[in-house]
Amino acid sequence: MKIGKRISKKIISVAIIVFVLCTALAAGIVMPMNKVAAEDKYPIMGPSNVTIGQLMNYYNNNARYPSFYRDAGSDAPTLDDFCRIYIEECAAENVRVEVAFCQAMNETGFLRFGGAVDIAAYNFAGIGAVDSNPGQFNWFPDVRTGVRAQVQHLKAYASRDPLNNWCVDPRFNYVSRGCAPYVEDLGGRWASGADYGYKIRHQYMDKLGTFNGFTTMYNGVEYNMVYDPNFYLEHYDDVRNAFANDGYALIAHYVNNGIDEGRQAMEYFNPYVYKNNYVDLRNAYGYTIGNYTRHFVFYGCKEDNRQGWVPNGSTDKVTALYGIDFTNVYDYNYYTQHYPDVKAAYGDDDIGMLYHFVNYGMYEGRQGKGEFNFEGYRNRYLDLRRAFGNDLRNYYFHYQFSGKSEGRDASYIDHYVEPEHYFLDTDFAPVYDYYYYLEHNPDVAAALGNDDMAVFRHFLQNGMNEGRRASANFDLWTYVSNYEDLRNAFGWNLRDGMNEGRIAV
Repeated sequence: MKIGKRISKKIISVAIIVFVLCTALAAGIVMPMNKVAAEDKYPIMGPSNVTIGQLMNYYNNNARYPSFYRDAGSDAPTLDDFCRIYIEECAAENVRVEVAFCQAMNETGFLRFGGAVDIAAYNFAGIGAVDSNPGQFNWFPDVRTGVRAQVQHLKAYASRDPLNNWCVDPRFNYVSRGCAPYVEDLGGRWASGADYGYKIRHQYMDKLGTFNGFTTMYNGVEYNMVYDPNFYLEHYDDVRNAFANDGYALIAHYVNNGIDEGRQAMEYFNPYVYKNNYVDLRNAYGYTIGNYTRHFVFYGCKEDNRQGWVPNGSTDKVTALYGIDFTNVYDYNYYTQHYPDVKAAYGDDDIGMLYHFVNYGMYEGRQGKGEFNFEGYRNRYLDLRRAFGNDLRNYYFHYQFSGKSEGRDASYIDHYVEPEHYFLDTDFAPVYDYYYYLEHNPDVAAALGNDDMAVFRHFLQNGMNEGRRASANFDLWTYVSNYEDLRNAFGWNLRDGMNEGRIAV
């Protein structure tokens, strides 16, 4: 009976131990490194589901990506590029990304280097480095070649399979192929320390596994001030359906599409609020909504008091469009008060109001500011009518860029200060008066209205041939009848006639 009781107690003790072990394994409890069972070792070869975003988040939690790779003009100027190269090169040789990447972080101190290997060597795993000779290590021409050499060297240790890419690992043939199929087996082989593989597994890979792939960095730019992946997924069904399982593709969509579509990607930044809060930005960017988000990312978030989540009550109105400030010829309040049709169409949209003025109002001769009247400006200056004719818009531009600074008067007048009377450097004033011509030729007035340039052309091209009188000081028929020599000569020179004191009335 006593023996049986002892046997029963032993059986019960063994059962308890087995149960505890199974429970521990099921719960993912990591056993001490010196007691890890063979089946718990981590294979170097095989598929991996580690994402770019996950690698980036892990790296950014530990270090800042070196500017060296950008300044040196390397093939990985950003952390995104660096992580993508690891994923591509590991996939090419069926080496697990998490193994190669974490080994590189261990070897380089998260790319800080500072040890035996120079950062410019693009050697991320100490290939060729010898403890007894600190200055000895292999050099590679770029990031991709250095990563490829590391991946191929891992494959040499972990597998007997042939390489899929051309061999760039100078020490590939020195390895006993397949001698270390597990990360833990690298100790005493890749490096002299027996715990080398366990360190990579438990100090690096285990931590990598705690990071998700929803990164806020893209192409080396941090977007966390305008982008929250969870908010973006929650508020846009199309995005959630397409990118819910790929954090890097999610932020790529936001940066390349969502920003220009004006999508809000975090609770505390709305591009439309940001636009409405700052007239200087509306003057610069107009309706290009994506530029408001980009401005906040690169500049606004660093400037005092800029924010894009609460309206600040700004009443300032846009005065600039296409890089031109129209302050001299345009005032939002004046334009909205005097043109209710435009106000009805655009409401409180100050960009739209200015857009209408520049693209329609100017062509229609609408007045955009009390201090500038298009008709008065045109009527007052003959040089401008000669230059611009009936291209109304140019009168606005001239005053904006030159006229005001020249001190020109743009107030309203209903008549020409100096109607046109010159042609080919000849002054026709002795035989032509604009107002007289219109008054005595009502058909011309009806056809050409108040266009002094067109009326003068009519006189030159038609009126003289038709014998029309254009001045109180000159009557053609009187002139012809007074001078026989002129009649005999079949013509006359008006200037000479004046100089000779001939009478034409």
